[in-house]
Amino acid sequence: MKQHPRESIVAQAGAEISQAVSEIATKHDLTYGELFSVLSTIQGNWAKYQIRDERQPDDPKKPGGLV
Repeated sequence: MKQHPRESIVAQAGAEISQAVSEIATKHDLTYGELFSVLSTIQGNWAKYQIRDERQPDDPKKPGGLV
């Protein structure tokens, strides 16, 4: 089975992110709930900008819901 060239890059990035998150969680003695809260906040922020880019590709300064 042929693998897309980006698959190995994405897998490596995932491993590095996982290691970094683990080190941060250990350093700050985060509970699972605290860790998931931090990660979900980050994902929410990234999703907000992704949606804004999809809805307003011509003007990234407009809020996502405005036309």
